[in-house]
Amino acid sequence: MLKKLVLALVGMLCAVPAMAQEDVVRHFNPLLFEGVLQEAAEDLGETIETGNDQTESGTPIVTATLGDGTRFGLIGTACDSGKCVGANMMMLVTVSPDCIGLARVNQLNVDRAYAKFLIMDGNQVALTRYLIFDHGQNRENLVVEATNYITTVQDLMEEAGACEN
Repeated sequence: MLKKLVLALVGMLCAVPAMAQEDVVRHFNPLLFEGVLQEAAEDLGETIETGNDQTESGTPIVTATLGDGTRFGLIGTACDSGKCVGANMMMLVTVSPDCIGLARVNQLNVDRAYAKFLIMDGNQVALTRYLIFDHGQNRENLVVEATNYITTVQDLMEEAGACEN
């Protein structure tokens, strides 16, 4: 009896990793990520329009526009034969240099370590977040990543709008 129980447990343990592997995303998939963005926006009570395309060299791109007109995108990185093991979420916000300067960008990088804020040309702030897929991520984690990014985008837009007025 004990032998049968041990064999059943070993069989179950071997099956669990195989089942878990089905939900693992190992490459940037634009169609899947459009759905991830839709789910994240819905969780936040936001509307979003998404689309996908590719660069001239074949690198996949996903574009997104929130209901308030805020736009951002994702581009595949570390690509080989159309399979990308990374993606960079990014957006640019045009602001007055007096509004969000170097000191504020540095503080944003401390406060929100999961994203990177950069001053581009004096009046643009870039917000980026890099995702790595090479060892796999599950869909739920990607939704959390997208939710955090959308929330951070909204916070940055709100801050930029508040100091412009």
